[in-house]
Amino acid sequence: MWYEYFLDRGLIPFPLVRYFINRLNGRTHNKLKNITEEDRKVFSGLISKGPIANDTEIANQQHYEVTSEFFQSILGPRLKYSSCYWDESTSNLDDAEIKMLDMYIERCEIKDGLSVLDLGCGWGSVTLYLAQKFPHSTFTCISNSETQINYIKNIVDEKQLENVIAIKSDINEFYPQEKFDRIISIEMFEHMNNLQELLHRISLWMTPDAILFIHVFSHKDTPYFFLDEKSWMAKHFFRSGMMPSYDLFDNFSEELLLTESWLINGTHYQRTLDEWEKKLLNNKEKILKIFQKDVDKKHSLILWRRWRIFLAACSSLFGFNAGDVWFVAHHKFRLRENG
Repeated sequence: MWYEYFLDRGLIPFPLVRYFINRLNGRTHNKLKNITEEDRKVFSGLISKGPIANDTEIANQQHYEVTSEFFQSILGPRLKYSSCYWDESTSNLDDAEIKMLDMYIERCEIKDGLSVLDLGCGWGSVTLYLAQKFPHSTFTCISNSETQINYIKNIVDEKQLENVIAIKSDINEFYPQEKFDRIISIEMFEHMNNLQELLHRISLWMTPDAILFIHVFSHKDTPYFFLDEKSWMAKHFFRSGMMPSYDLFDNFSEELLLTESWLINGTHYQRTLDEWEKKLLNNKEKILKIFQKDVDKKHSLILWRRWRIFLAACSSLFGFNAGDVWFVAHHKFRLRENG
């Protein structure tokens, strides 16, 4: 792409970069208005065939095998790499992370004595927080990233948590031998391909009274794939991803019944991303040194600029139209009676 040369070298003033990002999101919004019911049926067919996830190694390279040091420099103290929750009493990332984590506890009905599976656990923000609050529950967390699993294992050893098992596994090849009382997945479904098969497998891992709780970013009414591999976002950050619609999971699974859904306005994610960008700016020199452990000085600056553009682009998306178009959804499922 012709403009990538200028973006990588910082030759475009950042206010102008933000302007073009906002324009692009506006164009996407208008384009999605023309999606037909037939298009939605095609989408539903596509997410019901093929492997559960595509390009898992590419996704790792883009996001999840990036050193933990980098994410410790931009995220909150629990390394929650997903939307946080902000209200009038929330003044910083630490508080916003806890607000969302406590919301998971309430909505997923977490309590002591349960077996919990954390699918796509990231840097363990959910598992590590819950494991300390509920010491008589057991937590199994899986990620396809060796970097993430090693980070979690180090924290588990440091805090002497005996109720956590961290497993590196590709979701395509994950076949647990036990069943779980609660299954939690935070911003993993957006990276999946065959949701029908994924939900089918999850249903086999659930005890009779189990709950599946997922946190996904969503479009208000139109699901779509990020199929353009030539786009800047797909090339550098979000290959083979998808944007679910808020109603995508209504009667989608034969085995699982959607019992409750919640909508969290996109401005919560917008502010989360803005706080990450502030830390990226404030810790620029530290981050450049982290990158320079793997690349030369010139490329470290290119990586830093790409991350800034990525965070700004996501912030613009979730802030579009006051957060009413793209936002975060929480969905709770139980096994159907005939499941």
